[in-house]
Amino acid sequence: MIVRNLGLFFPDDRPSTEAPPSLITQVNETPWGWAQHCDAAAKQKHVSFELMSADINFSLDHTDPEYPSAHNAAGLIHALMGIARREDIDEYRNRLPLVWEVRSISPSAYRYDPNATRVYGFLRSLAASPGVGEPLADCIRREYAEAHLGPDDENPIPPTRSFLDVFTEDLAHQVLKESDAMEAVQRLLPRWRSLFLRAVENGDVRIHADRAKAILKTIKKTRGPLPVPLEPNEAFSIPIQDESGRAVYGLSLFSVMADIVQDDELAMHDDYGRIYIPGTKYGTSASIALWYETMIETATGQHVTASFNDQIVIVGKDAESHIRQHKLAKFVKNLDGRDTERGLLFVILVTRECLTRTSFGGLGALKQLAIDYEFADHYNDQTFSRALRKRSSVFPRLSPSDLAEELVKALKGDNSHRLGEHWSWMRRGLRQWYEVALERKTQGDVIGINPDVARKRAPGLFAE
Repeated sequence: MIVRNLGLFFPDDRPSTEAPPSLITQVNETPWGWAQHCDAAAKQKHVSFELMSADINFSLDHTDPEYPSAHNAAGLIHALMGIARREDIDEYRNRLPLVWEVRSISPSAYRYDPNATRVYGFLRSLAASPGVGEPLADCIRREYAEAHLGPDDENPIPPTRSFLDVFTEDLAHQVLKESDAMEAVQRLLPRWRSLFLRAVENGDVRIHADRAKAILKTIKKTRGPLPVPLEPNEAFSIPIQDESGRAVYGLSLFSVMADIVQDDELAMHDDYGRIYIPGTKYGTSASIALWYETMIETATGQHVTASFNDQIVIVGKDAESHIRQHKLAKFVKNLDGRDTERGLLFVILVTRECLTRTSFGGLGALKQLAIDYEFADHYNDQTFSRALRKRSSVFPRLSPSDLAEELVKALKGDNSHRLGEHWSWMRRGLRQWYEVALERKTQGDVIGINPDVARKRAPGLFAE
């Protein structure tokens, strides 16, 4: 099975530091100009890449028809042309996602450039994912906030339906970015991994499960950091299959995780079985093994491991950190397509309600839970229901409200609960999560819960 790296298209009119070829395959050299792109398009109509970072200003390109000029937006045309040449579906009918950015050291300079606004509008619309019935202008404004703003930050994109105003300000308020290929890769890969898992869930990308499970065993046995190989190898890869079920090629795991490679080494986990794997602006703690496991489970609908009590601790610690920063909405958004972790979050929040309140009479309206924890904007009827009731769920086949009721019984020490054997791993994980994330350990901690209070409110959590 041939294993390859992810591809990067990096149009820039200046020489720039390239990404390491052992990690990323760059499909064009720099400097990259209008004449080179014309020649490349004539000789090779279709190219393959998963990441794109395009410099906006091509004023140094002496082959460009607008040369010499102190300022232009020709890089946006190169980006649009790159997407037009890109193979959307591989030869085996898998649809790997594309993640892209445009970059500039002075994005605000394009506020008064109609050519830039026109082409950026096309590019940005290709990347937009409006919700059902959501106007495009509202979608752009929302997605800007999700990508760049905290919960208390003011959105600079105007609340208007004017495409001109929205695209102009969206471009003008992009973050300043230098022309460095590896820095671009580090920005793009977390988004790519998120879209990749979604593509696997939707059936756009097919994973060869048997080979992937064998590779997972190798990953779990790994001790210490691994040196990045000169050539991609099958031992640490993501096997992709064709429609007949044959493993036809692989994606290098070193390439997919290139943003966390340090000193030409990739640490599979730390001493606690985790590693910092950015997934959104705020990131999440996991391990490469857990991420890989999630990918297999997403592809097959079957769970690979029974260590869900350990996952409660990981999810619970991250959730508690986000709760204290009033950023749980970001965390919930990051769990899109990760049903097991979303179900674990539900169990954690119900338990947290029992531990932090003197009385708790069940969830009643689940919407109130989303309001209390400030993620109502990302809540709907399927937020937890799908995670808990899907056929491959590790949870009791109960609705969210029924599961909450039974979990409260178990936490209160009422053995008439209907959780069955599920309560055993839930209790172990929730007890450990409480001890590492919620137990009061300092005198000034006003959020943490003393053990004597916790035992009074949730005695079932401490029963042996």
